[in-house]
Amino acid sequence: MVSAATGAMALLMIILPTSLALAVVGLFESMMTATIVDDLTDTPSDKNGECKGQGVANIGSGLRGGMAV
Repeated sequence: MVSAATGAMALLMIILPTSLALAVVGLFESMMTATIVDDLTDTPSDKNGECKGQGVANIGSGLRGGMAV
């Protein structure tokens, strides 16, 4: 019989590659959008802060059963 911890770890290993890929794609998309807006408005943006904020929001959303942004 498989314990709950072993089953949870097996599920995590199945989900982890897909979730990391989605996070990277979302991060790249956000950075490209910030670069375009910076070029159009001739103002700099804090891309590091954008990355941190998106990460915190995704963690909070996941903890509440939501979807990543």
